Amino acid sequence: CDARLQGLDYLSLRKNVMGYRRIYSQLRELKEERLLSVVQDKESQNGLLETMPEYYRLLAAEFQGDMELLFELFCEVDESNNLLLEEREVEIMLRLMDTAATPEDLRRYIAEINLADGPLSFASLIDWWDQARTVPNSLVSEKGATLVASIKGRSYAATVAGMFGDTAVQKRWDQADAAGTLQALRQAYCRTLREVREYKAERDLRRAESECAQI
Repeated sequence: CDARLQGLDYLSLRKNVMGYRRIYSQLRELKEERLLSVVQDKESQNGLLETMPEYYRLLAAEFQGDMELLFELFCEVDESNNLLLEEREVEIMLRLMDTAATPEDLRRYIAEINLADGPLSFASLIDWWDQARTVPNSLVSEKGATLVASIKGRSYAATVAGMFGDTAVQKRWDQADAAGTLQALRQAYCRTLREVREYKAERDLRRAESECAQI
């Protein structure tokens, strides 16, 4: 296989790479549907509210690094309860993340996140967070370990509190159930699962392609 690829010209190689990407995407989507079908079967037997922890576990299985603590924070400020943050909700989240943020800091965070395309999804949040921690001129990178430690400390406190009551994630399920919007929240979980998996796949493919380009 390596010898065959080495013999290809640029256009042929690019076509092969695009083909591999397409197959990879199709396999990822097939696996998503299979994973969701198992949980949907449980939903039909036990009801949606009882099954929401299963939808969460499906999503949480994809979490890496700081994703779990970011999701708890994301849900805490998601007043619309649709797993999409409007600018006002983003500002509240940023104030919780960085309690020492000045108005200028908030403007800079918002500019870096870039809400030009609409509300902030969870996948977009982790994309910004991952990049911001590695790009030297980002505000997150400048504030460094102190900011990360502050966020993790808040997450730890929320985890301890969750031992004696519901977490922000769990509270949103009950709120949606009371408001009659639990079906919409379930759909938001399914959408977020797909978006997070797509983000991770694209990130890993870009990393692999970058490494190959250096060989």
